Amino acid sequence: MSNDWIESGAVRKASKSEIALKWIKENRETFVGSFVILIAAIILGSFFALRYSQIKKAAWKELFMAKQQAKMGKIDLANQSLAKIETGFSNTTAAGYAFLLKGDILFTQQKYEDAAAAYQKASDFAKPETIVPVALSNIGKSQEAGKDFDKAIASYKSFLERYPEHFLAPEAHFSIATIYEMQDKKDEAKSAYEKIAILYPQTLWSESAKTKLGIDKNKS
Repeated sequence: MSNDWIESGAVRKASKSEIALKWIKENRETFVGSFVILIAAIILGSFFALRYSQIKKAAWKELFMAKQQAKMGKIDLANQSLAKIETGFSNTTAAGYAFLLKGDILFTQQKYEDAAAAYQKASDFAKPETIVPVALSNIGKSQEAGKDFDKAIASYKSFLERYPEHFLAPEAHFSIATIYEMQDKKDEAKSAYEKIAILYPQTLWSESAKTKLGIDKNKS
């Protein structure tokens, strides 16, 4: 009964603290080693947490600079800042927004194919996940602007399959309808406009769709 203690001639059960102290005395080296490892783990954990916080802060600072540089028309400097994020801070959420911003810059430069590629990177990166639907929608817009209409429709439909309830969904539907109309695919365009009117009643998108359907009726 090694865990029993004799006190005043009576046997009693040893307390948990007494058992622990006894174990420590009998296993001093093991205890000291474990304690040292625990302290080292705490120190290293704190160091890496602090380091990651510093990296994240630096990444967002670089992104802020890129946005300001882009607004001022200093595109080369903005691209340099974005490249720093892509290479030096690729594990932070700032990188996802950097891909989006790069796409926006390329879009304004009418480099639509490159813009679509940048938006695709943002979508694939998916940090945070909220940037994905925006990126997918922008891929379609870039392809549409570049007159690659078949790819644009495919991208919009891919977006709608994944995010049918997203606030950008009605715009994607309207873009599809508009492309069909430009391609003189009247039946497809009409179907797309009717879908908008049904899915998004009492919205500006619905009103615009109804107007388009009215124009089509007048033409016929």
